[in-house]
Amino acid sequence: MFTQAIPTWLKGLEQERNVLAGFRAVFPGATDHPLTLRLAGATLYRISLNGIFVHHGPARGPHGFYRVDEMDLTHLVRPGVANVLAIEVAAYASCSYAYLNQPAFLQAELEQSGAILAATGDSSFAGRRLPERIQKVDRFSFQRPCAEAYRKNPDSDRWKFDSAAAFLNEPCVTLPARLLLPRRVAIPDYEVLPSLKCLRVGRVTPPPPDHPHHALLQPEIYTMMGSFLPEECELDLLGLYEACICTDTPPAPGEGSFALHDFGHNLTGFIQLRVHCSKPARLLACFDEVLVEGEIRRERSQTLALLYFDLQPGTYALEAIEPNTFRYLKLIHPDGGLEVEAVALREFANPETARAAFTCSDPDLELIFEAGRQTFRQNAVDIYMDCPGRERAGWLCDSYFTGQTEPLLCGGSTVETNFLENFALPARWRSQARGVRTVCRSWWHPYRQLITQWAPWLIR
Repeated sequence: MFTQAIPTWLKGLEQERNVLAGFRAVFPGATDHPLTLRLAGATLYRISLNGIFVHHGPARGPHGFYRVDEMDLTHLVRPGVANVLAIEVAAYASCSYAYLNQPAFLQAELEQSGAILAATGDSSFAGRRLPERIQKVDRFSFQRPCAEAYRKNPDSDRWKFDSAAAFLNEPCVTLPARLLLPRRVAIPDYEVLPSLKCLRVGRVTPPPPDHPHHALLQPEIYTMMGSFLPEECELDLLGLYEACICTDTPPAPGEGSFALHDFGHNLTGFIQLRVHCSKPARLLACFDEVLVEGEIRRERSQTLALLYFDLQPGTYALEAIEPNTFRYLKLIHPDGGLEVEAVALREFANPETARAAFTCSDPDLELIFEAGRQTFRQNAVDIYMDCPGRERAGWLCDSYFTGQTEPLLCGGSTVETNFLENFALPARWRSQARGVRTVCRSWWHPYRQLITQWAPWLIR
């Protein structure tokens, strides 16, 4: 599927946990011929061209296999000047329900008129570790890897859109060839949806420096899942969040404050914030699908559902690299000196459901249909998921019902094809304990018999 690109990664970081790497290609802009990007990678990546968001990927594949994205970037090229293609790759190297524990890599190339303008594996792509990602933090949940936490300054993202910005090229290593598969499923909807209203604002009493430390999970779980132990973490996100005291008292100028935003209904996607800091400030973005007594209660879902930013003075366009599901978003800035200028979410949902329509004389039935559509489009982007928030995991038994829904809403079964292929192709699942693997095989056996009978091309 690639002409020239080979798998590569930063030297010495192939098995490093919770690393964020940046890869950049600078190329001359020309719009007289189509410009095509092909890439595959692990664990996940975000693509931008000249600072404009392009895509989040990859579509998840079987253990030991990787799906290839291919997209036309011609409409985003700036003719006559240097263009900057930036790819951020988050590598977790830990067990989770959402992503397979596989070695990190990137394989990418830009093609125009049959010529390769840039390809990983040679000097046309530069790569380096992005230091703004705080590495040693707690998990998002038992089912998902590390929560997102960052230390940033106003120039942290300049490398993504300014060809003159400094970008230290670190040594990379060539990796063995990967087994590749087509993406097959549609590119998601990425519509940006603003917060509909602010429900509450108030004052935040900043936590003391020695606030109590809290761990999300039992100690043995961190070792089992290959995560940082609580005592290894350089930042205590849970303790910081729980030590912030929020009241409805109006904040005085310069005091810490919070704002609770409502997006109208549950959405899945990437939190977007535009903020300005007049002094060094911390920002916690906490989210949930429901309120308990008018408040977000983290313990309701047993997750660390928040983003953390430690910001130097300046203006920022912040965006999560992980998709999350929520209706309510609470922004806490305990230090003051921070102004939130815009709050939004970039959707991450299946676009194929727009093909279906339903009308009737009963408006309640129409609402039920739309709720079902929204449930499917957020739960079935690349695989059939149990839920798009806490787990982002695929389960064969749940898919019995989702598989019947996809043809009705989307006119086909593309996601189901990928989903079953992910179970059918691996000879074994390396990251599971023996007992878990035995249970999975017992659940999988009847499905494998059916696929062998009706779709033998899926069994290799």
